[in-house]
Amino acid sequence: MSKTVGEKRTCRVCEKTFVPSFIFDFYPDGEDPSVGRCERCMMTELFKKPDPVSVTPEHAETVCKSGKGEIACSFLGLGEGGFSCLKKSSFESAIQERRRAGSIGAKGDNCSGPPDFKIS
Repeated sequence: MSKTVGEKRTCRVCEKTFVPSFIFDFYPDGEDPSVGRCERCMMTELFKKPDPVSVTPEHAETVCKSGKGEIACSFLGLGEGGFSCLKKSSFESAIQERRRAGSIGAKGDNCSGPPDFKIS
């Protein structure tokens, strides 16, 4: 990473202007080292997970294989609002951990998840 010590930078997300320390607290985007994100905005974007995506009952049955035992998708959720795909949401890491531990009955990983839901 190239930067001049003491040179002011402006975060492209929050537009805060600051002087980066010798520690990495400004992350350039692309080829121009003066354009980028501050560490706070980069970490916020990194850890932000989208909400679960609703799926129709037909999708849950045909793609997710709802109620079909081990071939059912591990990432299919059912709540008050109906079926949801939990892939790429904040629930995914917990589901992946249960898959690794073998403590989940539904073992399928039936599609690419939102937004395209390409069957795998």
